[in-house]
Amino acid sequence: MGAEDLGKKRFEDIYSVHECAFGREPLAIVKKIPEFLAEGTVFDCGAGEGRNAIFLAKRGYYVTAVDYAPAGIEKIRRSAEEQQIEKLKIQAYVRDLRTLEIPVNKDIILATLVLQTMTQWEARAFIERMKIATPEGGLNVLEVITKDSDFYRENPGTEHFFPDPGEIQTYYEGWEIHLFPPRVWKAFRTRDDGSAMMNTSEGIIVRKPFKQNTQ
Repeated sequence: MGAEDLGKKRFEDIYSVHECAFGREPLAIVKKIPEFLAEGTVFDCGAGEGRNAIFLAKRGYYVTAVDYAPAGIEKIRRSAEEQQIEKLKIQAYVRDLRTLEIPVNKDIILATLVLQTMTQWEARAFIERMKIATPEGGLNVLEVITKDSDFYRENPGTEHFFPDPGEIQTYYEGWEIHLFPPRVWKAFRTRDDGSAMMNTSEGIIVRKPFKQNTQ
């Protein structure tokens, strides 16, 4: 799978053609967020059509959602208006994550099923920017597609980010790490013959430690 397949044009086409390509139900890992932090500000990176952002905004979080597909952002704005969510609760903007400056002091930074659209170098640099922007006690919430997936098996030489199973937690040494079981799911994309592609993803919720008071 080349850069074009995973790029901006592909997702713009998907969001434009389908009413709700990936469903309205938030990811299971996102539903767990209130157990770790019951309120606060959220920065949703690669928000797509807004299934996670809308869920969190309806539960009282203040959400900023960004995606580089304008059709996805338009759907988020429309859904928020249709569901009468306060404008202060959710803001949505078109942004390219690869060059995005992540705002500091958001309580929760969310990056689910998006890092595979970046090269390995871009994704690792993005995770580092997430970590730096996170305040003490804040959360990073990630779900990543691993090498145990048809996306990777179809093109093992890809430059895109498909970590080894268990790799994602190694980027958070010293943080409080909560792992979630691998999830196997049918991809939106199919093979040329129409058969299903299956992917495996791993999720983590990690909390940034508080600095120890040495005085």
